[in-house]
Amino acid sequence: MSNYKNEIMAYVEKNEVEFIQKKKLVENSIKSDCDITILVNGKQQRISPYKLIYIEDDLALVFQSHNKKCLETIEMREIQNILACEKQERFFNNIDIENFILGIRDIYESDYRLILKSKEPRNFTQTPKHHFYAHPCLLQNIRGDFIWAASVEMHDDIFEWLLSLGQGVEVLEPMIFKQGFLDYCERKLKKIA
Repeated sequence: MSNYKNEIMAYVEKNEVEFIQKKKLVENSIKSDCDITILVNGKQQRISPYKLIYIEDDLALVFQSHNKKCLETIEMREIQNILACEKQERFFNNIDIENFILGIRDIYESDYRLILKSKEPRNFTQTPKHHFYAHPCLLQNIRGDFIWAASVEMHDDIFEWLLSLGQGVEVLEPMIFKQGFLDYCERKLKKIA
């Protein structure tokens, strides 16, 4: 029985390492504006990767398909392999990408306007990686409170970031997000206890 368990653990670790390697290759190709050839369901496809984001709790790649000349998404775990990388000029700009991501969030109804309040100026730019923050803004009200707002998708990484900001930060809106954050904190406390 323990031999079987060891085989399963080795398989899980191998897949985790492969996933991290693929993610790094994609991140590097995005930074360097390189097209990549991916293998999905045994078929090769040349794409221009634009952004890695979480959609419905899964890490997804926003890319331009060279066959269809349009923006698409694919879950990273569906990519079996990355075969090549070639420097290429991009067709879509940042506004196109942002509108595409907002459209996906509209479909999944997963977009929340998160509003935070802090007595101290916080570095709200140090947000979790691979999350899309639509229409972010930071302002100071007449009481001296700093108000940060952005449209986000609810995810444990966001909750962990909120927790790292400390006690001086309050979630003002939306209430469903506030409840999700409280649930996350309870789950985290149960793991520790």
